[in-house]
Amino acid sequence: MEESVFLEIRRKMQSGLLIIREPKAENLPVDISVTPASLEIKSCQDCKMISLPADVRIVPSSSRGLHYIAGDGLYVRLQVQADSNTSKGEQLFCFPLS
Repeated sequence: MEESVFLEIRRKMQSGLLIIREPKAENLPVDISVTPASLEIKSCQDCKMISLPADVRIVPSSSRGLHYIAGDGLYVRLQVQADSNTSKGEQLFCFPLS
């Protein structure tokens, strides 16, 4: 899977945005599994797991607003719970996959 994945976590807003860049035709379909502590992205050729930091959890059943933007990729909004005592301000996580 050569697509890149971008995951932005905003602690103060308790929200997240997952972007999976435009998948190549040979990698379709793509299956996204969300658990409180991780994201799993599967294609017919590969499987990637993203583990979240220990103080960040995805709220169950909060994946919403799945959008596909041609030439860009898939966008998924998530609600997160982040321990605000361990970090001040906003936090940004970016996970490139190759």
